[in-house]
Amino acid sequence: MEQTCQYHPLEPATYFCSDCESSCCDYCVDDSSYNPVARCFQCNRTLDSLGPGNIEPFWRFLFWFCQYCARLLSICHLPY
Repeated sequence: MEQTCQYHPLEPATYFCSDCESSCCDYCVDDSSYNPVARCFQCNRTLDSLGPGNIEPFWRFLFWFCQYCARLLSICHLPY
């Protein structure tokens, strides 16, 4: 079962704080160049990564990819 963010319930959780026992999404965590390590905003401890959030499998895009290629081929073969 996929965890959701404690503060953004529609977003998948990508980090977990074992001290606070809270799940956070990418919007909750500041992992910018000034702060390269993801930290909990409640207790300021290092967060555990749960992996990437929403990544669509490639086969869900396969139909659209094939449709795009077919359009390109039909455009290339237009008579001048």
